Amino acid sequence: MANDYFDTGDYTSLVEFTRARAAALNTIMGKIEDGFDLLPSVAEMAALPSVAEMAAGATYAADTGAADAYVVTMPVTSASYADGLEVNVKIANANTGACTINVDSLGVKDIKTHDGNDPAAGDLPAGAVVPLRYNGTHFRIVGLAPGTADAVSGASTFMQTVLDDTTAVAARATLGFLASSTDNAVARFDGTGGILQDSGVTIDDSDNLVIPGNLTGNNAAGPAVINEEVSVTNPVFAPDKADLTTGIGGADGGGNVAVIVGGAQALTVNSDGSVNNTLQPAFMATRNGTSHNVTGNATTFTLQNVTEIFDQGADYDVGTYTFTAPVTGRYLLSAMVAFSGVTAAADIASLRISTSNRTYLTTVVNTNDMDETNHMESTVIADMDASDTASVSLTVSGEASDVVDVIGTSSNLQTHFSGSLLA
Repeated sequence: MANDYFDTGDYTSLVEFTRARAAALNTIMGKIEDGFDLLPSVAEMAALPSVAEMAAGATYAADTGAADAYVVTMPVTSASYADGLEVNVKIANANTGACTINVDSLGVKDIKTHDGNDPAAGDLPAGAVVPLRYNGTHFRIVGLAPGTADAVSGASTFMQTVLDDTTAVAARATLGFLASSTDNAVARFDGTGGILQDSGVTIDDSDNLVIPGNLTGNNAAGPAVINEEVSVTNPVFAPDKADLTTGIGGADGGGNVAVIVGGAQALTVNSDGSVNNTLQPAFMATRNGTSHNVTGNATTFTLQNVTEIFDQGADYDVGTYTFTAPVTGRYLLSAMVAFSGVTAAADIASLRISTSNRTYLTTVVNTNDMDETNHMESTVIADMDASDTASVSLTVSGEASDVVDVIGTSSNLQTHFSGSLLA
């Protein structure tokens, strides 16, 4: 028998069932004693780590290199980089970006994140124990880099601390949750101090929201403002319409409600329930003088209503005598014309309201039955697209020449054209 501790050599002089020489026995006993001398003492064995301790520490080493160039010598050194080799390195200096490691002087290898990218600055913070595994090319961080994972781990630990009643006050102070003297107060973030503060807004135990100040919301059409204290018992929307760009507010201090669009008062609901639509397109134009000899021999005369009685929206043009629809919709259009000079020779009189989409015709046949001075009128609901136009014209035929006059006066509106948007 031969091993590192005991080797009998050529002691073949010991033969079964024979007497042994004392010298041979002494030599063999000396070899046994030498073998025991090679073993650790009882004290040395007691000082050795346990099997579990040795298994845990076999892959751990403290870095002795510099930032971004880490160096470790493992408790049990490796002869080469083997695929799957894992080391747990205590970082001495935080990385500033891409970094490397040299394990057991086997050569420099890159360190990558778990997804194969270079670590960002601080991903390997000083003092952190970073698990690395070799993949045959480079070392990859096992799991998330400590510099990013610590934030998640720390937040989780902190939230657990907040839930612990014994340390809740200290935890809230750490994050900036300051105590409030207002029950049910809603916290707001202070961007300057980086802490949460009492906003004064409260949500009571019945889920009622109370806002002591102004509530402003921005959107593409402008801010809608809720002014004054707002609660379930006092739902006030902008008592002063001047505070609004778009929204609903009080008007004129008389209990009226205004709808504001783009800074303009589009609709007013009066305290008596009546409604004024101040931005709804509406117009009326008249002629304050007579146009002589303008039709009679089938000539079409466009009524030249040049005096505006009102023009809400400025959509009527006194230069072209036309109304232009600002938006697509249904428009109520009405026209009246007073004309004179008709003789027995006249046979047809036609009043037209002409829009871009179609013409609305009112005709009187056998005009020889008409008086010398006459009135015609027409009212329609016309479908108009945005930018469509509307105008009014009169045609009298049968006369030998244009002898018919269109009457207009400034006091009595005998010839006029009006309209408004209905829907």
